[in-house]
Amino acid sequence: MKALRFDLHHLRAFKVLSQELHFKRTADILCVTQSALSRLIKSLEETLGAALFERSTRQVRLTVAGELFLQEVDHIFVHHRQYAVSHII
Repeated sequence: MKALRFDLHHLRAFKVLSQELHFKRTADILCVTQSALSRLIKSLEETLGAALFERSTRQVRLTVAGELFLQEVDHIFVHHRQYAVSHII
């Protein structure tokens, strides 16, 4: 079984893009270039083996796979926050 390689940076970029549905705004929010964001999302999609977004010149939308992945990412961030709060010294 091949290990999946992505981190919270990838997941945060995915989460913000899924909310904004706009690469330029998302890049601005994350303080990265639009091309860096595009590469990050493409890398995540390649790692997962599924397109997460449908892209056109005018629109960005989540695919069905993207919607399912978003639910998982939301769970990851909830658990991450709970862990962080429970381990504050």
